[in-house]
Amino acid sequence: MSLLFSIATVTDRHEAECWPQTHPHANPAGEERSRASVEAVLPQLLARWETEYVTVRLALAGIAAAFPSTGASQDLLPSLRTLAGQYPGWTLPGDYVRLAGTITVGKRVNILTAVEALTSQHWSPTARSAPLTGRALHLLDQMLSQLRATAKTQDP
Repeated sequence: MSLLFSIATVTDRHEAECWPQTHPHANPAGEERSRASVEAVLPQLLARWETEYVTVRLALAGIAAAFPSTGASQDLLPSLRTLAGQYPGWTLPGDYVRLAGTITVGKRVNILTAVEALTSQHWSPTARSAPLTGRALHLLDQMLSQLRATAKTQDP
């Protein structure tokens, strides 16, 4: 699921990382085809929410954020709120799910506020002049990478 998130967000994340230049290995046509492939299976992916472990749900939250205007992502919002409620306070999983939900809701001012607050705390920022979608997905990617690393160290 994390790989699908990476595929769905590569163009936006790289744009934010390299802003205002273009990523040296950008392949816009290939990236768009790959993104479209993930979007095509989005409803089936998000339909798995209730049967998946929390680690998979976290990646699914990121995938929903990558396609905020789709019906499947919007339908997931109540589940995102429920999952976020399981992580009160400032925790990595809670911040991650709340950011994914904020991106999915799509209110620009809320996304900007969340990105600015989180990057000022712990994460590598992108240029403030970079497109907000890319900045938000870049941050979400960093958080997901840390969540995966933490999960690996907790495996028996």
